[in-house]
Amino acid sequence: MTEIERKRHPCKEPSELKDLGPLKYFLGLEVARYSKGTPLCQRNYTLDILSETWMLDCKPSQTPLMHNTKILYDKVEPVKDPDSYRHLIGKLLYLTNSRPDICYFVHLLSQFVQTPTIYHHQAAQHILRYIRQAQLMAFSFLLPTTFKSRPSATQTRLLALIHDKT
Repeated sequence: MTEIERKRHPCKEPSELKDLGPLKYFLGLEVARYSKGTPLCQRNYTLDILSETWMLDCKPSQTPLMHNTKILYDKVEPVKDPDSYRHLIGKLLYLTNSRPDICYFVHLLSQFVQTPTIYHHQAAQHILRYIRQAQLMAFSFLLPTTFKSRPSATQTRLLALIHDKT
């Protein structure tokens, strides 16, 4: 293969792959392998959020959002540093990958990232207190280790047609 052909078709060039071993931690998701399946959770990511926001020793909450949500829509003065609120909401949005129980409430608060108020920040902290309470019961999605797929009816008919023609 000439140099021009290699530059024109880089995918044809052989590349070295390195085996990194079994997956354990990827993009904040913890992966474990057991005989019954592969659970995914974000426990370390949750602890990182709680420690970054100084909420590791906070008083836990039983619900993910404050009781009075009408104050979220009150027109009051915005916070002085909206970037910290945006940063926290971004982290909470990523946490919703493994925590469907906070999904609605985080998305509700994400509507206010443009001009957050003190009430929005307090509501985000309330979600952190809920996460602190529920941190020990972290959700794990159990994925089966083997997937048994059956061909669909269309695929079965196509396979039969191909088989009949040969």
